[in-house]
Amino acid sequence: MADTNMPVTLDFYAVFTLLGIAQALFLSLFFLGSDNRGKPFNIFQGWMLVCMALSLLEIFLLYTGYIANVLFLVDFSEAISLLIAPLFYLSVKSLLKGRIKKVEIAVHFALPVLYFLSSLPYLFSSEAIKFNAWVTAYDLDYPMQAINEPWWWDSPFFRLTFWHTDILVAGFSVYFVMAAWLLVSAFRHRNERLLAPKTQALKTARASAIQFFVLLLIIIVVKLMNPRDTGDQIIAACISLSIYFTSFIVVKNSGFFKQVPLTDDGKYKNSNLSADDKVRIADLLSRLMEEGKLFTSGDISLAKLAAEIRSTPHVVSQVINEKFDKSFFEWIGEYRIAESKVLLKQHPNYKIEEIADRVGYSSKSSFNTAFKKITGMTPSQYRQSE
Repeated sequence: MADTNMPVTLDFYAVFTLLGIAQALFLSLFFLGSDNRGKPFNIFQGWMLVCMALSLLEIFLLYTGYIANVLFLVDFSEAISLLIAPLFYLSVKSLLKGRIKKVEIAVHFALPVLYFLSSLPYLFSSEAIKFNAWVTAYDLDYPMQAINEPWWWDSPFFRLTFWHTDILVAGFSVYFVMAAWLLVSAFRHRNERLLAPKTQALKTARASAIQFFVLLLIIIVVKLMNPRDTGDQIIAACISLSIYFTSFIVVKNSGFFKQVPLTDDGKYKNSNLSADDKVRIADLLSRLMEEGKLFTSGDISLAKLAAEIRSTPHVVSQVINEKFDKSFFEWIGEYRIAESKVLLKQHPNYKIEEIADRVGYSSKSSFNTAFKKITGMTPSQYRQSE
C-alpha cells in the first residue's frame, strides 16, 4: 500500500490543467445537449472534449501526486486518449460530408477498443504494480514496491500498453493527414482559398485541423525531449489551451451577442422557419453565390433568388438578415466587390467600366462607391496598390 501522505505538486501547470478539465466538461454539455446533438459534428466534438477531459484528469492526478490516493486510476485513460484522434477526424468529416455510417465509426474505434481489451489485466492489477508504473513513468525518487510478475506480464498482446506513446503519435499523425486531405479536397471542390474560406463549415474545419496539428507537433517535441511521461504536464497545458480556444470560437459564433431587441422582433415574429431550415437555406444561398455567381446579374433580386431555391422573398430576406447579419444589398455587394478584386488583379487590361459590368453594377459610379465603402479605396487605387 502506497503512502497517501506524499507531497503534492500544485503549480501553474496543475491549476491550468484543472481549469482545462472543467472547461472541457462544461463545453461538452453544450455540444451533447438535447438542442445540439442532432448534428453529428456536435456529437463527435462533444465526446472528443470528454476524452480530453479524462486524459487531462489522469495527467493532473499523476503530476500532482494525488494519484497516491487513487492508485487504481493509474493509466485509466490510455485507451480513452486513443479516441481523440478518430473523434477529431470524424468531426471534420461530418462537417464536410454530413452523416457518417455506423460501420465506419466502428472501424475507427476498433484500435482503442483493442487497446482497452489488452490493458484490462493491467487495469485490474494490484496497487503495487500501479504504484511502480507511476514512479517509473514520472521518474520519481520513491522506492519501488516488491511485486510478483502476473501471468500476463510476458504476453505481447497484454503488453500493448508499453507502446502507448508510439500508438498515440502514429494515430494522431494518420488521422491528421486524412482530415487534411478531406479539407483540401473540400476547398478545391468549392473553389475557395485555404487562407480565406468563406463557408462557415470550412472555417470551422480548418480551425480544428490547425489546432490538432499544433497539438501533434507539441506532443512529438515534448516526448522527444522528455523521458517517459515527465513532460506530460506541458502537453496537458497545451491541450487545455486548445480547449480554451475552442470556447472562444464557440462564444464568438454564438448568437447571444446578436440579440434582437423586443421592439425589432416584429419583422419575423410570425416566421415558422426552424434553425435547421435557416442553416440549410443559408448554405443554398452561399452556393448560388460562390458556385453560380448569381451576383453578377445586374437585375438580381430577392424574388429571383427565392425562385432559384423554391422559396419566398420574405424567407430569403430573413435568412440573409439573421444568418449573414446583412441586408440583401450589403450581402450581394460583398460578393461583387470580392469578385471585382480578383478581376482587377488578374486582368490589368480590363477597364474599370468593364469590370463593374462583369460583377453586376450598372454604372462606374455606383461600382466606385460600393468598392470604396468596403475596401476604403477606389478600384483604380486598389489596382495600383497591387
